[in-house]
Amino acid sequence: MKILIATTCTPDDRKTLAIVRSLGRAGHEVVVGGDDFQGQAFYSKYVGRLVRYPHPASDPEGFLDALRRLLEREKFDALLPANDYTTVALAEVKSAWRSLVAMPVPDPGPLAITRDKFETGRLAREFGIRTPLTFSPSDEDELRQAAQRLSYPCVFKLSKGAGAVGLRFVESWDHLLRCYRDRSGRSDMIFDRDRPLVQEFVPGEVHSLVALFCRGEPRAAMTQKRLRMYPARGGVGIYNETTAEPHLRELGLALLKALEWHGPAMVEFLIRSDTGEAYLIEVNGRYWGTLDLAIRAGIDVPLMAARMAAEGDIEPVSNYQVGLRYRWPISFGVLHARDSGQWLRSLWDFFGPAVGVISDLSAADPGPHFAEFSYGVSRLLKRWLR
Repeated sequence: MKILIATTCTPDDRKTLAIVRSLGRAGHEVVVGGDDFQGQAFYSKYVGRLVRYPHPASDPEGFLDALRRLLEREKFDALLPANDYTTVALAEVKSAWRSLVAMPVPDPGPLAITRDKFETGRLAREFGIRTPLTFSPSDEDELRQAAQRLSYPCVFKLSKGAGAVGLRFVESWDHLLRCYRDRSGRSDMIFDRDRPLVQEFVPGEVHSLVALFCRGEPRAAMTQKRLRMYPARGGVGIYNETTAEPHLRELGLALLKALEWHGPAMVEFLIRSDTGEAYLIEVNGRYWGTLDLAIRAGIDVPLMAARMAAEGDIEPVSNYQVGLRYRWPISFGVLHARDSGQWLRSLWDFFGPAVGVISDLSAADPGPHFAEFSYGVSRLLKRWLR
């Protein structure tokens, strides 16, 4: 197959690299598009060709026009959007572009619900799924009313966003008020900095269901948990382990079925440490950062998604390796060591020998790691110079 992967300039972008390697190792022709070629995936040996287009946030019409012209010139068997920006942009045109290319992406309506954490929580509660107590204050008076119903620490986050951007753990009313007033940065099609959420803090571990759906029915599903995160207190998974958790599988699949989901998704839960109860945190309606763990465990989501797009449907896959651990040393292991306060212990966790633990480091495909390392060094030098 000839497959186009649509992404944007994103350093630390593990998921696009996982997609590229998955499809390239399977022998498919891989073309990767981006607005700027800064990121690991652009330098993989499995990339057959790079194409450039405008960023969908800064020039949405230019992004779609450039892709449409490419699809009119060349025949692709599937188009896989790899991140939030390209997924949101392409979901809007997938029906209109049906004759140009097949895309395993959700419809705009369900995707809009999952992108809004407040609306996702509302839907989850309709199915009896627990969520942290959450408020969406529109002004400081409503913020004060919400604070009276919460204890500290509590969580301040964006209603729409990605990763750990905008996430803060709040220790007092003064701290909460400062977070609310200091919402620096610009809002765009993915990040809404004008509408924050204030949420109950639930102590526990982050677990998740990752899945691939075909028109409302699951074609693959796996549960996993985070052993290390960056930032360490609450961020993206950087050292994860596959698990077998039927209850989480049931909750996550029920939610995605209700959305009549199509394509990849990750449903995140917090397992409360004192009760073992599961609380829904969010749904990521695209490929997730720890995608390579699912691939290596036996559920090759990108390959399945490409086949599903080209063929219309695929046979479900249910078996995977439980207890497989996966770590991402560059650059997340280095960043974790820098910020954890236990840098020797952290470096050993990510770079030391460990039986049954694998990583994305590849002697056969070293280009992405050199690219990521050079970017990390330049970022540290700029910070030092400032």
